[in-house]
Amino acid sequence: MLKIYTAYTTELDDVDGALAEIIARIDLNGLAKNSVGLISCYSEFIDTGIIAALSEKLPFDIIGATTMASSSGRGPHPLGSVEAPDSAGNYGMYSLGLTVLTSDDTCFQTAISAPLTPGGYEESLSTAYHDALGKLPGDPSLIFAFLPLVSDFSTSGVVESLNVLCKGVPIFGTVSGDVTLTQENCYTLRNGQGEKRAAALLLIHGAVNPRFIVSSLPDKNIGRQKAVVTESEGCLVKKVNGVTLLEYLKDMGIVPRISSGIGTVKEPFMVDYGNGSKRVALRAHNILENGDALFSGPMPQGVTFSIGQVDRDGIIGTAQEALHKILEDGDAQGAVIFTCMSRYIMLTPNKDDEMKTIQEYLGGKIPYAHSYSGGEICPVYGEDGKTYNHLHGYSFVACVF
Repeated sequence: MLKIYTAYTTELDDVDGALAEIIARIDLNGLAKNSVGLISCYSEFIDTGIIAALSEKLPFDIIGATTMASSSGRGPHPLGSVEAPDSAGNYGMYSLGLTVLTSDDTCFQTAISAPLTPGGYEESLSTAYHDALGKLPGDPSLIFAFLPLVSDFSTSGVVESLNVLCKGVPIFGTVSGDVTLTQENCYTLRNGQGEKRAAALLLIHGAVNPRFIVSSLPDKNIGRQKAVVTESEGCLVKKVNGVTLLEYLKDMGIVPRISSGIGTVKEPFMVDYGNGSKRVALRAHNILENGDALFSGPMPQGVTFSIGQVDRDGIIGTAQEALHKILEDGDAQGAVIFTCMSRYIMLTPNKDDEMKTIQEYLGGKIPYAHSYSGGEICPVYGEDGKTYNHLHGYSFVACVF
């Protein structure tokens, strides 16, 4: 049986005070034989030494990533006694959230890779994966992946490489983020160590049986017109309906924003991979002058897509849809949630509204941890019932235990 504890602190300057807040919210005496911690935080928690001190204090590994903003909450009886007054949780930009998974019959093993580079990330990822795998009694049943925010190669390629390594085992995770919207303060974390270009991995061995939920755009926000990718190489789209993506977008009345010769668009692309699974929301990162476009995920020849629109009603509506699904079976023991940082930005000036919605649905009901993401990693279910790992954009994704 897997138990979940969540804790948080907003204390940035006082190391002892921050540790006291975290420890007070976790029943260290109630931990099972095996435990691991998942962490999301504002980047200054690294600078002030709180992450390192927390790692030294806790009797188990911790891994995670920095984030733009986060929220967390505990269940109705987090310490097995009366309901805690703050069980509904906390949300905001300047916080640190810790989720503890603990079990007698499930094993956890963490690893962090060497810095990932355009020509060598496969080897670095493989070394870290096999390092963790070699310390488990068998193959993993679930993997958590915390990946770096990079601009010189596709994060989707890292997800695909990990998918090959683990032979399709479900992968859930996030890409690091920060309030500054730059790579400078984006870190992945393991045991007090912060890295800008490393992948932090958690391999879980045991019958944890998670449910996965993905909610991106409401149907009303997805255009009816479909296009077909007619020429591509991996994530690079060369032709759509026989013309360049740039030409196709102009015909649709969408004009990319140009900076240093590179075009971008804010609209999400809802991609149908033809396996009966939900459509996957992707973004076009770079649209080149020759019309070629680099997407955030694979765009093989023959897949179809429609162009969507992100707005406040859609963000809150899809969050509510996903939160209802988390609770609908009545057996949820806890949830880890990642949502796209674009959703947070596009809710301006009421940026906390999605976090408030999560708290309203889950606060005091189940332990949950939520953070904003530079890319949401979550499986989708195909018609065959199998899971297919994908990197998403603009989405609300949840792993429910």
